[in-house]
Amino acid sequence: MPVVLGISNKTVRNVLSAVLLKLGASSRAEAVAISRDAGVGGGRTAPGSTRA
Repeated sequence: MPVVLGISNKTVRNVLSAVLLKLGASSRAEAVAISRDAGVGGGRTAPGSTRA
């Protein structure tokens, strides 16, 4: 993904770290859970998901 966007891997790591810090999350999975609980994503679920 960084190559497609024209940014370095280090930039991706730094931005991800900042997002996790702002959300108070310790992992990407936790950030996803926090975001979903906040209503981000329009309530869509992945195919095969059991989440309502």
